[in-house]
Amino acid sequence: MPRQTTLTGYPTSGGFARFDLRRMGDLVCCYSTMNNITGDGFNSLNLTVPVGWRPPHGELPPVLMRTDRTANEVVLNVDTNNGYKITYYSGISTVNTYHTGFGLWKTHDYL
Repeated sequence: MPRQTTLTGYPTSGGFARFDLRRMGDLVCCYSTMNNITGDGFNSLNLTVPVGWRPPHGELPPVLMRTDRTANEVVLNVDTNNGYKITYYSGISTVNTYHTGFGLWKTHDYL
């Protein structure tokens, strides 16, 4: 198992989740509220990625993140034409949306 780090962010002025890990040095967590996906939104979100991972050529592979309020999972994938594709799994319901705005938070390594 690779070492893990947790990236924590808080809502910006609105929109949907977005993560931008294309920066060298510390990994960065970028996202805003996801009210239009979940229906009720949430106040924080944790993203787990391998420590020391760096994306090749600015590409972002799929990562798994989990909300702090429910056991629902969100899978983040890249859509090069429309920004980042968010797929939200809630029971048998799946909602897709796109967003290009973002806010920045530095990483917090809890190891």
